[in-house]
Amino acid sequence: ILGSIQDDQAVGIYSSAIKIVTFVIGISAFVQIAIFPVLSRLFVEEKEKLISISDQILRYLILTSLPLSFGMVFTADKIIRLLYSNTFQEAAIVLKIAAWSIVAGFVQTIFSVLLTVINRQKEKMIFIGITFAVSTVLNVILIYYFSFAGAAMAKVISAILNSVLFIYLIRKYLVMLSIARFS
Repeated sequence: ILGSIQDDQAVGIYSSAIKIVTFVIGISAFVQIAIFPVLSRLFVEEKEKLISISDQILRYLILTSLPLSFGMVFTADKIIRLLYSNTFQEAAIVLKIAAWSIVAGFVQTIFSVLLTVINRQKEKMIFIGITFAVSTVLNVILIYYFSFAGAAMAKVISAILNSVLFIYLIRKYLVMLSIARFS
């Protein structure tokens, strides 16, 4: 979408920063792979332990992702300078915004696995589709007004929306994990 609304330079700036964020969020895939069999077994055998362990995993994911996001925000200029030439310095703006999607991405990890474990893949896919539709609309609007920074804003908003939708499903079909309670 960015390439069709803006020029190649905007695409290059956005892509260079998003690659860093995507790499960091990709670390959570290893967590998913590791916890899936354990949580699947616990769903069948010990639901209370499933909830307790999921709570602990969520805490660890938040405690890992928050410092990563904060660190990336405060060092974005240096990170971009280290990895790219000076012509990409505007990518630091994208990195500072998109870094917040790391927290949402890590949080999604546990909820995504739990939705699969409790056999709610259909609802999960519907909400992913909703997030995709909202993301597309957000991208068109925000890119038009804010270029590559708008694309980064759309990424963060979409990641948060997806997390909120996953939390809703877990609350509806399983239980609200203690750290995810908003009250």
